[in-house]
Amino acid sequence: MEDKSLKAIFSAAAAAFSIYFNMLAVPVAVLIAAMAADYLTGLYSAYINRCLSSKTGLKGIIKKLGYLMLIAAAMFADYLIHAGFQYVNIKMDCSFWAGILVTFWLIVNELISIIENLIKTDIPVPKFLLTLIAQLRDRIEKR
Repeated sequence: MEDKSLKAIFSAAAAAFSIYFNMLAVPVAVLIAAMAADYLTGLYSAYINRCLSSKTGLKGIIKKLGYLMLIAAAMFADYLIHAGFQYVNIKMDCSFWAGILVTFWLIVNELISIIENLIKTDIPVPKFLLTLIAQLRDRIEKR
């Protein structure tokens, strides 16, 4: 009997995680694409400026894995907050705000880093783009 209840609990948890992750799937996919572009532009910038280093590259990869851990931590926080509100019978319309804000904040940081890498390679970057991304960062941080 315990084996069936354990499977039911695991299935319910997996279903809840799947539903939650589907809400974050597109932003996380955009973040992963931005991280790859940032890494590639960073490599290009280091190559052009003759400061290519495997140690620095490995550090960048580990940092990006840390970003994914940060999103996981935000997802756990969302779950705990949602569960806490349910425990005291308060209904929440949105149960994934921390995960989405962290993901958007990381995307903006990656975009800024991509632009900085391109500037270091003497590729012209329009000022309005720098301004737009800075405004996005400010708005996200105010939330």
